[in-house]
Amino acid sequence: MTRQPPLLCAALLALSAAPVAARQAPQFRADVTQTGDTPFTGTMYFGGPRMRIEGTSDGEPITMIIDRTAGRMLMLMPEDRMYVVMDLGSMPFSAPGADAMDPANPCSSGEVTQCENLGTESVNGRATRKWAYVRDGERETVWIAADLRFPVRIEDADGYTTDFTNVVMGTQPAALFEPPSDYTPMEMPGFGRGGRGFPGGAAGRGAVPSGRGQPAGRGQVPTGAGGGAPPGGAGGVDPAAAAQLTAQLQAMGLPPDQIAMAIAQLGAVGTVTNSAPWEAIEGWVVDIVVTASGSETRSADGLAETATYSARYTGSVPITYGTPAVGAAVGPAWQLVQGLGTPAGLEQPLIGSGTHEYHREVVAQPGRCDDGFGGDGYRIVEDARASGELRETDHNSTTMMVTQARFEISGDLSTYSLFAGAPVQGTETTTTTRTYVNACPGSPPPTTETSTRERSLAPQFNVTGQLLPAAPGTISGTARLPMQFAIGGFSGELEANVEWTLRPIS
Repeated sequence: MTRQPPLLCAALLALSAAPVAARQAPQFRADVTQTGDTPFTGTMYFGGPRMRIEGTSDGEPITMIIDRTAGRMLMLMPEDRMYVVMDLGSMPFSAPGADAMDPANPCSSGEVTQCENLGTESVNGRATRKWAYVRDGERETVWIAADLRFPVRIEDADGYTTDFTNVVMGTQPAALFEPPSDYTPMEMPGFGRGGRGFPGGAAGRGAVPSGRGQPAGRGQVPTGAGGGAPPGGAGGVDPAAAAQLTAQLQAMGLPPDQIAMAIAQLGAVGTVTNSAPWEAIEGWVVDIVVTASGSETRSADGLAETATYSARYTGSVPITYGTPAVGAAVGPAWQLVQGLGTPAGLEQPLIGSGTHEYHREVVAQPGRCDDGFGGDGYRIVEDARASGELRETDHNSTTMMVTQARFEISGDLSTYSLFAGAPVQGTETTTTTRTYVNACPGSPPPTTETSTRERSLAPQFNVTGQLLPAAPGTISGTARLPMQFAIGGFSGELEANVEWTLRPIS
């Protein structure tokens, strides 16, 4: 199993029982870029004991506020205008903090050992001291800026790097560390002490939490995401039911905040008693057909241009791992998790194929032949076609790791949502021909150029609020959705027609 990259590596140190005021780094903001299986780009704001992280992790937006003085972490959910409140002392993982490090001796902090001085370097525009040391049993290399008393670059044993750039020092606005006034709080239940790291990592060094409902770290199953026993008996939760649900959600790859919400809903409303027929389904296969087309015409200054483009994609994606209903808000759900599922589910292949086509013509009207062939008119014809196919039967493959699919039913069993897509890679061939009309003396002959390049042919779609049949069986639907396409010289959004069929795996 691939080890997950740390949350901004060691730059976000684990919480310590020691007073934090004496060891805080100066207040500043910085742009952050992290490489690895779960890439992160964004901005971090350091305000003494408070910190704000906002950016994109593995394509999903994320905003977190950590207040070590108040002992809480907030996760903002802009689409719901809500924020999740989690107590730092009772979360199933250790929250990150921002402690100062002595550039001359990072081992003096007590957080790291086996410090090895590697000299001085200028990194990301700052004078730094380079050190290698061991944290939580892992070797890391860091470049600690003298003025920040904080690393501006971190590289872990797997070669993943985190860079802090465009650093602006100064007191950070207090509003950054509070939720917007029009957001509604959602309190989370306690999980007991003894927190672990974010999914897949050691304390204070876990991966950046993935987006809502997506597996952490490219589909890898997190280790220890729940952190200890669930809240037995709290809020009317049956300990056995809570333990079973926690284990299943962990295996699905859900981040801790979603596990906490599921447990809260379980305690508040109990289980959905009429969901048993749906929960008996071992998994699903979703068959997908996506078609899109468009055209445009432009003319100006003697030039006339027309272009047409079209795309077609078909695929079959297995959705192999299920979890039971947990209350009025969340019904049964199934998700593709690498290497997990029933034997029947693991026999289902991942299939995809697609074609993109593009045709463009540009016509320039001829002018006067006063100077060589300067007055020639010309016609440019560009034809591009891309195609690719995918068939993967190994559920532990890299392709399965990067494929995402989820089918979720509402708690009242009235609607469902579906997210799916398969990563088909294709080859695009483009032929461009240029000919001249009303040729002037000395004009060049027609020319033809051909080029090839790799092209992604894998649109993903997400639909919500679809009507659910009264009983399990084959489910079909259609929708008109905007999607991003890249076809020949076109790159942009097209209205696509999406057709899907969900087939139960028996």
